[in-house]
Parts: sequence; structure tokens; C-alpha cells
Amino acid sequence: MAKLEKFLLAEAISVDKASNRVTAFSIVEDIRLKEPGRIIRGSYPEGVRLHIPTLSVLIVLVPEDGDYEVDWQAVLVVEGPIRQEDAAPFPVNFKFKTGTNRHRLIAKLEGLPLTGPGELSFSLALNQVVVGRIAVPVVDVDASNRPTNLQ
Repeated sequence: MAKLEKFLLAEAISVDKASNRVTAFSIVEDIRLKEPGRIIRGSYPEGVRLHIPTLSVLIVLVPEDGDYEVDWQAVLVVEGPIRQEDAAPFPVNFKFKTGTNRHRLIAKLEGLPLTGPGELSFSLALNQVVVGRIAVPVVDVDASNRPTNLQ
């Protein structure tokens, strides 16, 4: 079965058309509620505390022998402090191209509403087998508990 080589979250991911190189902008290690500049003003459904404008997921898979003939279904599942109606899985069907030694999947989530602190996790399943999970803490930040590295 294909192996997961990279799995990361960033505010944006770009692929250069000329070189095919990938750039991840602002890798997400945690999400801070009430952080200045991160909240978009507007009206949101009840219970939503933070609306993340964009969040990108980069997945790099490395095929093994025999994987090139398989029809793959990758499913990205988002769990954590989000409303159930916003937790729909993201399925993608693909095949590894013969002669390639890796395959990239990039998902861009727009308008992800968070309901409060907790752990926001992303799981990846290939043909119904979970092959990876990444999680970031969603923390409350206010003047009384702001970490010193946010200055």
C-alpha cells in the first residue's frame, strides 16, 4: 500500500507551473481564538467563534510496487471543534501515474467555522485504511493567557 510521506497544514499552498515545486505559506501549528487579525467580521451561525478564511492541506504519497494498477480513493476527514454539518469528508479518486515516484494531493478548505477550543484533526484514509492523521490545538487566547512568543 502507498505510504504517506508528508501531511501538513498551511494557510496557503502553491505549485509553481514551471518547476512543479510546492511552497507552503504560513504552516499551521496551532489556531488561536481571539487573536487579532484572524477573525473576519460578519454574521456567523450561532456557536461559531472563529471563521478561518482558508486552510490548505498538503498530502504526499509514495507508491509501492503494484500500486500503479490500483484505483485509489483518498478521503480526508476533518474533526474537532466544528459543527457536524461542516464535517463532511473530502473524497478524491486517483491513480498513480506510471513512472512517477510520488503523488500530491492538495485540499483547500474555505470558510472553516470553529466553535471553540479543542483539537482540530485531519485524517487521511486510502481505500478505507487510515494512513495518517495530523492535529493542531485550537486554543483560547486573551490578554491574561497570551503566550510570550506572540509579541
